[in-house]
Amino acid sequence: MLQEAQAIQHYLQYLGQKYIAPHKALDEEEFMLQFKKDGGKARNQFKKMVEAFNDQQNLLKMQRVSNWMNQAQFGTPLFYCFFREEKDEVSYPGMAVRLYLEGQRLGLTWEVSVLERTLAKDSLVRQHRVLRVPADDAMYYLAYSQGEPFIYSGTEDNRIFLKNAVDAGEVRKVLVKSLIGFFDEFQTLDDLIESMNQHFERLFPYYLATK
Repeated sequence: MLQEAQAIQHYLQYLGQKYIAPHKALDEEEFMLQFKKDGGKARNQFKKMVEAFNDQQNLLKMQRVSNWMNQAQFGTPLFYCFFREEKDEVSYPGMAVRLYLEGQRLGLTWEVSVLERTLAKDSLVRQHRVLRVPADDAMYYLAYSQGEPFIYSGTEDNRIFLKNAVDAGEVRKVLVKSLIGFFDEFQTLDDLIESMNQHFERLFPYYLATK
């Protein structure tokens, strides 16, 4: 496990855990204090990781890192951070780096996506312009149909299928994603940042297509 990701890995134990203000938590006060401490530490570690990447690029502006709990006060250890052009509205698709969990393995992905809570009338129209760009074997599609996620490899057949499915109203939203790698695959933070750069460059044309 990459040393710079240990606090993030540790915070996974709080996934879906309800947070209660310590002074209201009665006999769980100490647990909630630790919950908050671990959440802040993990978020800060993820932020530093993303900032290390951001220091090496000037194409997009780094946005705020997601919080360690959501508005319903449940632990949200799978942090993400969007990158956008200065003039972009929050309802526009952006490039986001996101923690990714597969079994017990934790890693990072890049994606071109838009947040549900920021959707505007034209958000999904803009998002689906990614389907105009030829598929690349370094990426994959994450499609949502009737509320369920489906993964499709980055092939031309799948791109055309998804484009037709969107046009027919059978698929509501399609993201383009690329797996940067799992933390156990990297020896140093520099190795991780190098992979972040490579996958950013591969996915950047899909972001530009949403303009």
